[in-house]
Amino acid sequence: MRKGLLREEVLQSNIGILQLAIMPEIPTSLASLTCSAAYRPSEVAGGGDFFDAIELADGQAAIIIGDVSGHGRKAIQQTALIHYGLRALMREGLSPRIALKRSSEAFNEDLGDSFATLLVCLYNPKTATLTWASAGHPLPLVVGTPFAPITVASSPPLGWA
Repeated sequence: MRKGLLREEVLQSNIGILQLAIMPEIPTSLASLTCSAAYRPSEVAGGGDFFDAIELADGQAAIIIGDVSGHGRKAIQQTALIHYGLRALMREGLSPRIALKRSSEAFNEDLGDSFATLLVCLYNPKTATLTWASAGHPLPLVVGTPFAPITVASSPPLGWA
């Protein structure tokens, strides 16, 4: 019995390490923004949470936040696929809405019985505008000057067709 428990502990530890490996370091400064991130995983190792913040070639910043349902190896694999797929789409210069649409087309089948909530943001420092699209994920919290967000037409999570 102890041998089986030890194997499970090692597996959970390795899955936790894999999850941390796909969480990138967030830069302290990005396209004139000051950045920080805090993450506390659940007690179950290897969830599907992820976030990313990258500067694009045109000087804009892309911010991606997501959560793939489930835990363990399957969730980590699906998280890596969606995370880096979205990162690549944003680097191609797509808008958040089109990046989510393409992700849905590309990854719905790979999710099987799982699903993913996503928030993709694009910050333009030249115009001080934040454009975002959500697929079932809570909207960003914007602190500062009052604004009137457009919140209609949010898409369902990926995997819900």
